[in-house]
Amino acid sequence: MQSLIFGKLAHIAFETRIDEVLNSLAFILMGSFAIAYASSSYSGSMPMPKKISVNGIDLKYVEQGTGEPVVFVHGSNSDYRTWEPQRESISKHYRFIALSMRYFGDEPWLDNGEKFSVETHADDLVEFIRKTTSGPVHLVGWSYSGSVILTVAVRHPDLIKSLFLFEPSVPSIVEVPLAAKEIKEDRAAMVKDGLAAAKLGNNATAVRLFMDAANDKDGSFDALPEEAHTMMLENAKMLPLLLLAPPAPPLTCAQLKQLKFPVAILRGELARTFYKVIAVSMAECISGSQLTVVSKGRHLWPVADPQAFTEMLMKFLNSVEKAR
Repeated sequence: MQSLIFGKLAHIAFETRIDEVLNSLAFILMGSFAIAYASSSYSGSMPMPKKISVNGIDLKYVEQGTGEPVVFVHGSNSDYRTWEPQRESISKHYRFIALSMRYFGDEPWLDNGEKFSVETHADDLVEFIRKTTSGPVHLVGWSYSGSVILTVAVRHPDLIKSLFLFEPSVPSIVEVPLAAKEIKEDRAAMVKDGLAAAKLGNNATAVRLFMDAANDKDGSFDALPEEAHTMMLENAKMLPLLLLAPPAPPLTCAQLKQLKFPVAILRGELARTFYKVIAVSMAECISGSQLTVVSKGRHLWPVADPQAFTEMLMKFLNSVEKAR
């Protein structure tokens, strides 16, 4: 872990740069969230990224290990590096694969971002799985990627062996009117301060407020390590696309009821109402799914305690194997 002084200097540097990168910010929140990794979680050097052509664009990914493929899909303001803390442990038992979705990471854009949507990312993920694996995969997701993964699962169940989702952002499955109203109001409250800062052109402040609010704890953004700040800055360009993206394909509880493979749903004990209600609703929709409440966990739990995240994932994967 970097020293406190160095971390503060790095924070000042990226804050200056991000204000130059982001010139405007608008809001359509899909419950997405920027996630990064902690340097203390490194247990080896990262493999050289590979590229693969998918639907006319190149996607970057890393892989390591052999065996059944476990595909990790990141959330907002991040890329394949989100899952670096999990790589070494997972690759000892499985084929670890982590990709950067279209408009994320450092790959050049072939357009101005007009194709950014859950629909596009789901189509890309389907093609990516087909081109990089020879059979069904275990999918791991978090926040924004929850919508992407579940869209793929509903449309192409033959590609899925199991799902492991932490606080997925899929508000359309909440069909009880009172609960739907509740998460809509909480989502609006979650972005209120960040949106106000963005309208004033204070984009670095907007990002900090947005992340603090999603984690429902002041100071969450500042507590992230230098590596997290760097990755978020490098992905800042996509933020306006996310917030202006068209609504995700509406997923219904009836559709989720048709899923027949193992599904693990996790949410933090201290999660915001938005994430908490969605997780509970999803577990009620998917028969036989596992709902785990992480003690004292918040939306940043996977990066706050990556070892615990990996242990829970491994426990789930092992249970899937034993149930066959």
